[in-house]
Amino acid sequence: MTTEIVKLQGAAYWGKIPDEFAEGLVMEAILRPKKKELAMELNWEGQSYSVELRRKEDDAFRGRWTCHPRQGTAECRLFPSGNLYFLWGTWIEDGGEYKWSAKLQKVERFSREPEQSKNR
Repeated sequence: MTTEIVKLQGAAYWGKIPDEFAEGLVMEAILRPKKKELAMELNWEGQSYSVELRRKEDDAFRGRWTCHPRQGTAECRLFPSGNLYFLWGTWIEDGGEYKWSAKLQKVERFSREPEQSKNR
């Protein structure tokens, strides 16, 4: 895996097996291999979730999420494959345990970032 910062975007899903999973959007995710962290901003039904995960071992991450005023914990495994990254793990919210996943793709920049001039 690269040691450079990796910018990612994609979809996230939450649910209880075997129930149907809800879909959200990963607006921005940043993988910082040197700092052993994965941070992301998720949007689900107009609610913004901030997620901060730390690498615990190999490709296992654990940490917290906030969606003001609520908060909880999340953990996942990261499965990189070329420009795609897949997350699978457990999400604790409102006393319930959910499975969650994200399918992310590497991007050069986020939509809020200005385009870099090619003449620089």
